[in-house]
Amino acid sequence: KKQGLFLSFVCAWVCFLILVVHDVEALSSCNSANQNSRRLLRCPHVVVPQSRETVNANEKWADQAAKHLEHHGVVALVQKDATSDVQQGIISHSVCDDASEAVSSRLTDLHRKIRSRGVDPTGEESPYRFMEVVSRDEGGKRFDVPVPWLGGGDNDREVNSNDVGTPLSVAQEEAVTELHCRVHDIIAPIASNLWNTDTDDLDVAAAGFLVNQPGSKSQKFHRDGPDPGMLDVFVPLLDLQECLGPTAVKPGTHIDDGVPRSEEVETVTPLLRKGELLVFDYRTLHKGQGNQCKKQITRTLAYVVYADGDSANSGDVRNFPAATTLEYD
Repeated sequence: KKQGLFLSFVCAWVCFLILVVHDVEALSSCNSANQNSRRLLRCPHVVVPQSRETVNANEKWADQAAKHLEHHGVVALVQKDATSDVQQGIISHSVCDDASEAVSSRLTDLHRKIRSRGVDPTGEESPYRFMEVVSRDEGGKRFDVPVPWLGGGDNDREVNSNDVGTPLSVAQEEAVTELHCRVHDIIAPIASNLWNTDTDDLDVAAAGFLVNQPGSKSQKFHRDGPDPGMLDVFVPLLDLQECLGPTAVKPGTHIDDGVPRSEEVETVTPLLRKGELLVFDYRTLHKGQGNQCKKQITRTLAYVVYADGDSANSGDVRNFPAATTLEYD
């Protein structure tokens, strides 16, 4: 009897452990799904690209993304779910890491040049504008680092190295080229569908990096321009957190029907992962928020400005006016 009772006890205990393990796994899976759902709820206009390789304008996801941009003025291109290969990403982590290192080294070099002019490179004393770097925050801490467009397209119309003054180093150019090529593979079919044009007819009006350091201030909601036929593409080079000051957008504000209602529109703040993409119409209200991260993490993202080649928007003098160069310092 004692042996029978012992065996019964062991069997019951094993069954209990199996149930506990099953419940823990289920709870873990549920929590992962819930976390991903909460993340996606912050960017309701979402499309999941089905290919990281060469894509074409007939892809359904590209058409869906174009429709989101047409109707809502914004779309987020994200990984399918929380269990996806996060190291691969929409744009791989290795490509993002190389680009992040490239812009960090370039900004260090440019700040050294600025300091040699007797100017405060942090921009805290006074914002400054050079061809290679722009201080975009009155208190410093936020920098725009333009780079040449190196991702293909019509060579006669792409941004060239003369537009951004000091040339990139060999290593920086390699990293930026790889990133731009990956961005173009994803964005070209979307823009082609949106503007009903061939991918070879797309223009790139500007490209670069936005560096948002700890302590930066929040921007005001603004439009990058008043005209149709232009897209902003943002690629975070790290996983975004609320404290890092991610970009906030107001969907639908790209449509001018004469009714001012920007204050009534819900603000959306996508918490994208490294290598995911936020794409929005140039007319959509948006702002970069202040970086309040206590861990002293710098938020760096790559940007590309696409323009419909059939429109008059071949450049962006509104956000990138003429400036002096640091090339000969």
